[in-house]
Amino acid sequence: MDRGSIKYIVILCTTGSKLDDLLININSLENQEVDIDLIVVTQGNHDAVERMLQNCKIHYKHIYDNGTGLSRARNIALKNIGSEHKDRLLIFSDDDNWYPAGSLKEAGSVLRKNNSPICIFQYFDEKRGQYPKQYSQKPHFISYLDILHISSIEIVIDLNKVDKELIQFNEELGVGTKIPSGEENELIIRLKKQGFKIYYYPFIISYHPYKTKNTKFNEAYFIEKKQLFKALYGEIIGTVLYTVFLLKKKLSKR
Repeated sequence: MDRGSIKYIVILCTTGSKLDDLLININSLENQEVDIDLIVVTQGNHDAVERMLQNCKIHYKHIYDNGTGLSRARNIALKNIGSEHKDRLLIFSDDDNWYPAGSLKEAGSVLRKNNSPICIFQYFDEKRGQYPKQYSQKPHFISYLDILHISSIEIVIDLNKVDKELIQFNEELGVGTKIPSGEENELIIRLKKQGFKIYYYPFIISYHPYKTKNTKFNEAYFIEKKQLFKALYGEIIGTVLYTVFLLKKKLSKR
């Protein structure tokens, strides 16, 4: 079977608490018919995950991390990307998403066809039959406003065009920190500021459960959002955007 010349680097970080979901993900990667290097960082239940990986049909590297935080785990994985293969695409996976047959190969074709350093795709909740948000059906270059709505599992980065040393997550953001979101948005904003064009293409790269948020609009929620806006856009612009965000919330309650 010809798996092509592209090496797909898939970074998967897990606390080891979703073994059934993790197995579904790994099985979907095995069926992709592309050349994959899977880098797994566990922050718990290491041995159980290792036993699962030993039955994996794709090449993997398993790193035990006794710390916490998704951004920390991803940064550890990034440091373990090899340089022996020239043509490499980088993908960030969750432990509870999975990939439709042929989706990685199609994503690689889109990047090559458009000569894009970074491409954003879609994900879909297959079980509920719904998208997590309203996606545009037209390809376009991503604006700063678009970046607020990006999820990490939608991102593919061409490591031939973006040096992996530039791809580092802010470890004060993301699951396991005081600001449990925004790490992928901060990364993409930073890369866009460095001149990388980011292309959106309407294609489902991954399936993932759509999680309805029962948000409590209390003081802690608004403090977290204010910190996030400042982390993403800096003190001045972040404060302005946070004020706009507050006004929208107030108007929506009328």
